[in-house]
Amino acid sequence: MRQKLRKFQEVLGIFYLPLLLFLTFIALLAIGYSSVKPTTYTVELNQVAKETIRAPRTLEDKTQTEKNQQIAMDAVSDVLVFDQERLTKQLTNIQQFFQAIKSVASKASAEIIKTDQSNSSEESVTRVATTQERVQYFKKSLEKENQSIREFAIFIPDKYISQLLQANSEQLASYEKTLKSVVETQMKNAISESTVTKAQEEAKKTLFYSDYSDTERDLLGQLVTVSVIVNNVVDKEATQKAKEVAKAAVNPVKILQGQVLVQEGHVISNQDIRLLELFGLSNSKPNYHELLSYIVFLFAIVVFLAVYYRQTIALSSDTVTVMSVFALIFVAGVFVLKILALIQNKGVEHIGLVFPISGFVYLLYRLTKSLRLTIVSIVLMPIFSWYYFSQTTNILHLILTTVFLSIIAWIGIIHEEIWKNQLWMKRFFKHLFYPVLLGFPFVFYSNYEFQTQQTVFIFLFLLLSGFLSFLLPVILMPYLSYVFEDSSVLLWAELSNPNQPLLKDLITQAPGTYHHSLMVANISANCVEAIGGDSQLARVACYYHDIGKLEHPLFFIENLPGNMESPHKMLSAEESVHIIFNHVTKGVEILKQHQLPQGVIDICAQHHGTTLMKYFYAEALKNNPDVKEEDFRYPGPKPQTKEAAIINIVDSAEAATRAMKEPTLEKVEALVHSIIMNRLEDEQFVECDITMKEIAIVEKMIVTSLNGTFHSRIEYPTIKKQEAK
Repeated sequence: MRQKLRKFQEVLGIFYLPLLLFLTFIALLAIGYSSVKPTTYTVELNQVAKETIRAPRTLEDKTQTEKNQQIAMDAVSDVLVFDQERLTKQLTNIQQFFQAIKSVASKASAEIIKTDQSNSSEESVTRVATTQERVQYFKKSLEKENQSIREFAIFIPDKYISQLLQANSEQLASYEKTLKSVVETQMKNAISESTVTKAQEEAKKTLFYSDYSDTERDLLGQLVTVSVIVNNVVDKEATQKAKEVAKAAVNPVKILQGQVLVQEGHVISNQDIRLLELFGLSNSKPNYHELLSYIVFLFAIVVFLAVYYRQTIALSSDTVTVMSVFALIFVAGVFVLKILALIQNKGVEHIGLVFPISGFVYLLYRLTKSLRLTIVSIVLMPIFSWYYFSQTTNILHLILTTVFLSIIAWIGIIHEEIWKNQLWMKRFFKHLFYPVLLGFPFVFYSNYEFQTQQTVFIFLFLLLSGFLSFLLPVILMPYLSYVFEDSSVLLWAELSNPNQPLLKDLITQAPGTYHHSLMVANISANCVEAIGGDSQLARVACYYHDIGKLEHPLFFIENLPGNMESPHKMLSAEESVHIIFNHVTKGVEILKQHQLPQGVIDICAQHHGTTLMKYFYAEALKNNPDVKEEDFRYPGPKPQTKEAAIINIVDSAEAATRAMKEPTLEKVEALVHSIIMNRLEDEQFVECDITMKEIAIVEKMIVTSLNGTFHSRIEYPTIKKQEAK
């Protein structure tokens, strides 16, 4: 399947990647469109809502926020400060007031009458000024000469001013002294608007203990009322700061994503309509912001993949295939996430917790072998959750769960070898443990009771998530590997089947070669496994390593019938070498034509390396001493992997042991050792990473296997039948 994908990529050429990115963009847009499309609802005031409408995103209700801020500011009491200067000012006013009284009282009647009767200024004034005329004269004097105490005296009724004007100097002095004493006593303490009346009454009470008459007490009481004023005044600047602090302390009113705006079956109010308009969900105002946001998000993903391709294409020829795998698995994961979102929107609360994020992340890494793409998937999946589950109230927990399980999957990837060495049952319980662990903080945070059905479902969904995360790779990995990788269990099983067309041809046309391939496969697979290589690749590659012998099967001794002479005797050494060498190049052509994995093709090309065909080289030297050695060497290349190196040894050792007469353990050991030493001296393994320690292990296993297969057997005697008597 991978070969077919490569062929399709080659056909499209430079257009494959743009097509892949475009299809990925369209697929993700189609999957998520229903979650981000502009939605409007037909609602009417005082009508019953036909459906429940939830907030598509978190948004601040600025109008309500401003109302709350104003309420908070209005609730702030005025900041009061004690004004000591008010007492001084009032004492000064009292003093100036009495001075003005004394001044008017000492004025001559003629001057007062003349001022009062300005229209008849030429008339001779000989009478005494009345009390009322003196009061009027006093008020006018306040407007012209004593503006500073006008506000103090303006609230004193005329009868009290008249009474003061009629008093003598001793009385006025006594009144002034008493008034100052009372005012000073009261205004030494803070007096606010709410306590000023009480302070004035307290001051008046002190007058009852004086020697004044009732009329004088009444007069002084009126003067106290005017003199004792508020001295605990509002600090406007401090008050304004306090209001600003109260305003800033008000949290913005936010309508959370998934919060119910209109409840089905409820009567629609003005507030409901206002909220719908706020989100652009009213009758005539569709909101495209979320759709545009989603499109930009998808475009960013496509751009990242394009940049990733440009950065890695020079490092790996499989980059396009890796991106194809990523696109397929990632789109599939997003599709599953969308299905869960649709189910949850139908009323199955918390079903989104089932999403097996760990399984998808692990699949992506195993199939792409790219840490960068795996990290990208871990980052992107919670964002897709945000878009698709925007109508739910538990979206935050869902996103945090997705992130946490992604991190757990990432830790498992980093320590993959540790996880591999663990028993499958232990890994299974780990997959269940971590999701369930996340359920406890969510239940506590949401204040759910553990005995409720809702809590039970939360833990069941988390358990199911862990189970699916464990099960998905187990089920899907073989099939996805078969499609996208050159090495998969299903692919090796398919290629190992004797009914495979190439193997059937080998069985029928070159049975000796087929048997030789089986022997080499069994021995090589055991040796490769012993040193930690890919034994499945080695086994399958051995089945096909001599497939080129189908071209001329009888030119290879294992396929000759017992009574048939070798056709090489009719050819020159050069012609025979060409036919022998051709089985490698022809084998590569056949395997490529049948689209076998590249690993098998490489081993077919490398299984002889650049070794010398000694027999025909020696024959050629008999006829031409000047013959070139390189003309009798296999075209190569030399083995590039441990698997190819081991097959190179086993192939020669098995063929040589098969031709040995009466093989013994000593003979087999000497033969295998000499083959390995010749390969080392010929520098056949300098391009692969096999070590001498591994070669020693391989040598022992080859000897054991060949000795067990080709050991000398006992010749059983023939028993003659006795003649009948």
